[in-house]
Amino acid sequence: MRYTLLSLLGALALSVYSAQGTPPLNNHTIIKKNVATGNAFCNLPDIIEPLLPSVVNIHVVQENTRNPRLSSGARDPMQELLERFFGYDAPTEEMLPEVKSLGSGFIVSTIGHIVTNYHVIKGGTKIMVKMSTCAKSVKAKLVGFDEKTDIAILKIDTKKPLPTVSFGDSRKLRVGETVILVGNPLGLGETVTCGIVSNKARKDLDLGSASMIHELIQTDAAMNRGNSGGPMFNLEGKVVGVNCAICSPSGVSAGIGLALPSSYAKDVVDQIIKTGRVQRGRLSITLAPITEEVAEGIGIKELQGVLVADVTKGGAGDKAGLKAGDVITKFDNIAVKGTKHMQSLTANAIPGSVVKITIIRNGLSKDIIAKISADIDINSKDGQLSATGILEHNGVTLADLTNSIKRNLGIPESVSGVLVQQVNPSSPWANILKKEDIIVSVIGVDTVHDVQHWQKLYSDAKSKGRKWIALLIKRKGGHFSFAIKLPIL
Repeated sequence: MRYTLLSLLGALALSVYSAQGTPPLNNHTIIKKNVATGNAFCNLPDIIEPLLPSVVNIHVVQENTRNPRLSSGARDPMQELLERFFGYDAPTEEMLPEVKSLGSGFIVSTIGHIVTNYHVIKGGTKIMVKMSTCAKSVKAKLVGFDEKTDIAILKIDTKKPLPTVSFGDSRKLRVGETVILVGNPLGLGETVTCGIVSNKARKDLDLGSASMIHELIQTDAAMNRGNSGGPMFNLEGKVVGVNCAICSPSGVSAGIGLALPSSYAKDVVDQIIKTGRVQRGRLSITLAPITEEVAEGIGIKELQGVLVADVTKGGAGDKAGLKAGDVITKFDNIAVKGTKHMQSLTANAIPGSVVKITIIRNGLSKDIIAKISADIDINSKDGQLSATGILEHNGVTLADLTNSIKRNLGIPESVSGVLVQQVNPSSPWANILKKEDIIVSVIGVDTVHDVQHWQKLYSDAKSKGRKWIALLIKRKGGHFSFAIKLPIL
C-alpha cells in the first residue's frame, strides 16, 4: 500500500475538508495519586483546559490572480489595458471564486504573535484568526516566514494581554510518552486528540527541496487536514512540536501524524518575531549523499557522513580547506547522518563561530577548523533574497540579469531587468509569469535594475496600498504588458 505524505492544509476549494509562556501548571493539578493504590496518574482535563484559549483557528483566502471587474461595477484600468492588448473579455468576479484553506496556530506572546505553518498561509490575500475566547474572527498580519522549516508568524491587534503557551524541549521526549494535539481538523474548530510519541526522530521523508527539516516527531494521535500549524503539547503543557503533515493512503488520519520538533521551531520563531527574518550559518559547499556506489568510487568502507560535491571559491568551506571529494563525518563532534542533517547543523551554527569538522580525504581521517559565515538569505513578507542576486518571491524565482545570462539566452546586452528563473505551479502569479520572462519595468514607475530594486519597487507599492502592479515583460516574440495582484506575501 502506498502512503502519501500530506500537509494538513484544509483546501475547501477542492471540496475537501481536506515570547511569553503560559504560567507553569501546578504539579499537583497534573499528577495525582490514587489514594487506594498509591499509583500516579494524569488528570488530562486539568492539563488541557488552560491551554485551549491559546490555540486558534486560521482561515486563509487566496483570490484568483487574474483581474476581475471591480466590485463597484467600474472597469479596472489595468484589465482594460490587457483586454485591448489581447482582445478577450474580462471574467467576472462570479467566474473567479476565492480559494479558501484552513489551519491552526497558537499564541506565543501576550501582544498577539501567533505561530503556524508557512504552507497554511502561503499565497493568501487575507488571513482571519478565530480565538475560542472571541465570537468574531479577526484579521491577522504576516510578520515573516521561514520556508525551510515551514514556520510562519502572524500578528493580531489586541487591546488586552492574550493567553499564551510556551515551548518545551522536544529533545527530552521519549518514545511512548503521551502527547496532546489541539487544532482545527476538517474545519470543525477546537478539537483535542491524544496519543503517544511513536517515533521521536522520523527521518528520510520527502518534505520538498526547500526543506531543511532533518527529522520529525511521529505520533498516533489523530491528525487531519486543518491541524497544520497547531501545537503538540507534552504533559507539562509545553509545546514540543508544531503539527505539519500526515502519512496516509486516503488523505485522512491513519495513525501516522508528524510534527516539527520544538528544538527546530523555537529559534526560528524567536528570530522572526524579533527581526522578521531568519539568519543561519553557512559553509558555501554543495553536498551529496554517500551511496554504496559513491563509497566504492572514493574508496571508503562505511556509508557515513556526506560527500562534498563542490566548494564555492572564497566561501567559508573554501577558506577552511574543504575540497570536492571530501567526506564530512562529524560537525563539531556530532556524527553527520545525511545531507539534511549536515545542512541543519550548519544552519544552526552561529555566524562567526568556529567549529571542528572531521573529514575523510584520500582514505585518511583529519580535522579542519572552519569559521561559519552568515547566510544572508532573507525570509520575510517581501521575499527571500540571497547574496547571489536571486530572489524567491511568492513561488517565483527571480535573478539578476547578468552579462553571462544574457549571452546564454541570446539577450542583447542593452536589455535590463530581472530574469524569471522558475515559476512554481502553486504561485499566485503562475498564470501570468513564465520561465525565462524578463521583467523590464514597473509601468509608470521605473525600469527594474536588479532583484534588490524589484524588491524595493514591490515593497513601495504595498506600502502605498496598491493592489496591482503593472509590468512590462520581455518574452520570446516581443514585449507584453501584464498586471499582477499583490498577495500578502
